[in-house]
Amino acid sequence: MRDTDTKPGDDRYSNKTIIDEETHSIVKSLFFSSIIFYDKCFTKAEGRGIKLNRRIVSLEYRNTHDKIMDYRNTLAAHSGEGKWDTGTVKLILHPKPRDDFGPLIRAELNRLEFVDDRSEEQNFLLLIQHIMLMVR
Repeated sequence: MRDTDTKPGDDRYSNKTIIDEETHSIVKSLFFSSIIFYDKCFTKAEGRGIKLNRRIVSLEYRNTHDKIMDYRNTLAAHSGEGKWDTGTVKLILHPKPRDDFGPLIRAELNRLEFVDDRSEEQNFLLLIQHIMLMVR
């Protein structure tokens, strides 16, 4: 893995790009699936008669929990509403109108692909283990 164009302190610092496209796609799919599956426990739905309350999460894990919930809300449920899914659309026009050169429309997206937080003190796996203990 190699770091993307980020710097320490940036919210996207732990975002990585995997050179092998197939592996990157698998990791991205697993990341999205895991945040969606985790967040289902904390969101209300007609078919489920129960949901966990944020209060079940110890203060030690609250920031990690909130970040995962933000990932879900921004990346999966309400795309485009948060800091991990932003972008612009640019219209480029030729300075001299010509029939053989029409307008160019270019989307520049800044989207979090996945986060590798294994080296963080309070990572996603520890949060899941914590929630399992609290539920038991």
